[in-house]
Amino acid sequence: MNKDGFWDLTPLYKNYEDETFKKELSLLPVEISKLSDLIRGKNYGTGNLENILVSLQDIERLFTRLSNFVELNLAVNATSEDSLLFQDKLNSFQPQIESLWSGLSRFFAGFGKQKDFEETINNSGVLKSHDFFIREMIESGNHLLPANVEDYIFEMKRTGSSAWEQLRDMLDGVSTVEIDLDGIKTLPLPEIRNMAYSENPEIRKKAYYAELASYKKTEIPIAFALHSIKAESLYLSKLKGFDSLLDETLFNSRMKKETLFTMLEVIRENLGIFHRYYRLKSRILGHKNGLPFYDLFAPLGKSEQKFTVDSARKLLVKVFSDFDGEYGAFIDNAFENDWIDFYPREGKGGGAFCSTLHSERASRVMTNFTGTFSDVSTLAHELGHAFHDSCLYNESILNSDYPMPLAETASTFNEIMLSQTCLSTMSGNEALAILDSQISDWGQSIVDIYSRFLFETKVVETCGSHRMSVKELQSAMTEAQKQAYGEGLDPSFLHPDMWVCKCHYYSTAVHFYNFPYAFGLLLALGLFQMYKTDNKNFIGIYKKFLSLTGTNTIEETTKKAGIDITKKEFWQRSFNQIEKTIDEFEALCKENLPGIL
Repeated sequence: MNKDGFWDLTPLYKNYEDETFKKELSLLPVEISKLSDLIRGKNYGTGNLENILVSLQDIERLFTRLSNFVELNLAVNATSEDSLLFQDKLNSFQPQIESLWSGLSRFFAGFGKQKDFEETINNSGVLKSHDFFIREMIESGNHLLPANVEDYIFEMKRTGSSAWEQLRDMLDGVSTVEIDLDGIKTLPLPEIRNMAYSENPEIRKKAYYAELASYKKTEIPIAFALHSIKAESLYLSKLKGFDSLLDETLFNSRMKKETLFTMLEVIRENLGIFHRYYRLKSRILGHKNGLPFYDLFAPLGKSEQKFTVDSARKLLVKVFSDFDGEYGAFIDNAFENDWIDFYPREGKGGGAFCSTLHSERASRVMTNFTGTFSDVSTLAHELGHAFHDSCLYNESILNSDYPMPLAETASTFNEIMLSQTCLSTMSGNEALAILDSQISDWGQSIVDIYSRFLFETKVVETCGSHRMSVKELQSAMTEAQKQAYGEGLDPSFLHPDMWVCKCHYYSTAVHFYNFPYAFGLLLALGLFQMYKTDNKNFIGIYKKFLSLTGTNTIEETTKKAGIDITKKEFWQRSFNQIEKTIDEFEALCKENLPGIL
């Protein structure tokens, strides 16, 4: 294990001078051309169909290896000239790749019209193993751009929305903040945002104001980026025949709109549960009008333990080994083999993520670890993503892509498992600290995510008519926060620039990447209840469930795990568990904070 806390990318390539990197970069356009020739003739014979799937897998392996190496390097060094150069090089292939996928959809749509379609699939092991993928490609053929303009649009995106996304990521990666901490200091933005969890109220407040002030330097170009990405995507979505950008997102998510709206309805009905938590926390911290945003993550209780990477590793391995021996060994392997880049530093992006290296049967995790329990929970979360990916290692790379909402299930399950296990051995102020952290995280996944959904909905509705100014975006954000947080937050101290720092709004490939977090938490709570009821049989069901996520719709996958997500009752049971946890939190507060409540 690297004691400096850096991840190891050498399983991909040693560096940009690596001969394998150069060879595979030059091979990519050759493979794209080869596959284009295979689909051009509209030969639906079994041999050609099998060759197409094999060739497509080769391209996916090549492109993901190359792009992972470049993007992972950029994630921890946003100004790397070499990485930016090769990012641009890979982006130059994007129009060809998008055109290829479009051609594949047209090809398979033609295959789907053949009389012997079903027989051809059933008589080939290769085709049968990709049955879901083929049918999904056929369905996507109904939402293609007009063929005569498609290639031009793909090329224009490279210097349009993709360039805006790249600019936003670069601005985020190089942003620094001036803050007065017994003298003016200049710190990376991720480090300032982490101060929201400080035990010192003055530091939390100073960090809040310093963060907001720092956005003045970047908010105008980022506002342009947001509008340009959303407006372009909205226009293209309509060209593809979708009624809205949300409809396209749900199509790509393999999820019915009725399922989403059922979940959102239950969320709206239960927001008051979290408002009670925020008001309680507000009184404890001495505020009269609800929580100011700068105290939203203020830690309550007292946990004396500060984690090192080694102690975080020991805790996570113990917790998940007790759950399942293979799972514990998997997490230990991630630490031992340098899958994780731990510490914040200049040039490194904020937040955390997990990226799968499917061909290498591995993942890479980026965090900004400072030693809090929340940081350990973040590690558990990202390693949950990695474990989910591992359940699909034996699948074809074409069958390993699972939809957004299910992407947040295993990660959130890990957070719940960690917190509940730790709480079972704790009491007093230590238990209060962990419980507060857990509910606070749940509030982000439910309440804040709901505000983000409202905000993005407003932006998408508006961008068709005009570009929203910085003030309009700030107003839309605070209005969304008021609707979601209600009387839980002090309306005088909201976060009008939350749209600046959340990368999900700027993805050119995925829109409304907010509701999946709420979905993931509520589904994970339902799965955790199943585990508590039948822990002997659960792990087998759970691994099987995760292995099915690449080859089923969301409703089909959950149904096979014995869960009906189309009914309000399922979602409400998860909220009942949240309310019970908040009851426990209130009881601990009264017990350990006498005279305050």
